[in-house]
Amino acid sequence: MSCPTGDGPSPTAGLRVLRGPEVPAELAAPRPRAPTPFQSAGWCRAWVTEAAAAEGAVPLLVRAGTTDGQTVRVGLQLHAEEAGPVLRPLSWPWADYHEAWTEGPAPHAEPAGAAQALAEALDEVQRSEGASLDLPDVVAGGLLHRAGLLLGARESPASPVVSIDLTDPERVAAVVERKETVRKRRLLARQGEVSLVHWRDPEQLRARLPSFFAMHAEQWRDRPDAVAPFDGGVVDRTFAGVAEQPDSGAVLTELRLDGAPVAAYYGFLHRDRYWAYRTAFDQSFRRLSPGHQLVAAMVEDFLAAGVRVFDLMRGDYPYKLDYASKVVNNVRLERGRG
Repeated sequence: MSCPTGDGPSPTAGLRVLRGPEVPAELAAPRPRAPTPFQSAGWCRAWVTEAAAAEGAVPLLVRAGTTDGQTVRVGLQLHAEEAGPVLRPLSWPWADYHEAWTEGPAPHAEPAGAAQALAEALDEVQRSEGASLDLPDVVAGGLLHRAGLLLGARESPASPVVSIDLTDPERVAAVVERKETVRKRRLLARQGEVSLVHWRDPEQLRARLPSFFAMHAEQWRDRPDAVAPFDGGVVDRTFAGVAEQPDSGAVLTELRLDGAPVAAYYGFLHRDRYWAYRTAFDQSFRRLSPGHQLVAAMVEDFLAAGVRVFDLMRGDYPYKLDYASKVVNNVRLERGRG
């Protein structure tokens, strides 16, 4: 099924597709309108540079003009598979949210015809590459989702995503004042000075990330459910590469006992949300639930700093559901070659 078009000139008259080595240079400028941290220029630069080859992906950056003179963009990647080429979102399967974005003179408004322009661009790229389209973990209701529906793509539920509403006092209290967490916080404090530290500067992150990698690797060692564990290879390089980008929003938060981390979260501060990407804790402190203590302390800190949402992202794990204000599903969009 081809995308429906409106009256007047085609919004995709300015369609341009950048491939492989051309993509990092195009991502040189910061992107304040990135809808999630996974569309930030910093994330995309690092992922394209460090991880794309390991994933067997050819990065594509697709951009097209809209009817009011602005630009819609989406990052894709091309996979050569036995059944034929497949187009997936850029940085799949690492990113928790996939979305398109717009650029232009109106900083807060979506351009007129953006979804149609994007749908036509996707249709043209599909035909030129002879590829099927498989877009998992697309933001529900977002620009890419709406463009996919205009294409007639098949829609199905994808990963559940979990978040804490920091503007809800009752929900915040349920996380911060949980009796078990408060009790264990006191027990930890008896062992020394407890502190919470957020590392954001690339130089600071460079110094702190090795201990986080080691803590995470130890926690997940030999577990069959481990996903992309840190092993000194491409996963470590990519996470470090993202943290090197000053416009990625990367932040490493540590719960420390006498200056040594007992739990940590690697995530992003972007817009008015904290996006919690990967966590780890010191196994020797397991009985004191340092991960729960870390989240409670972060909720208090971020609330004071004006953060409105603590986004726990993909996976309806029990520990996330204990905190949840909201659980929704990303969507998957699929469209064949013909």
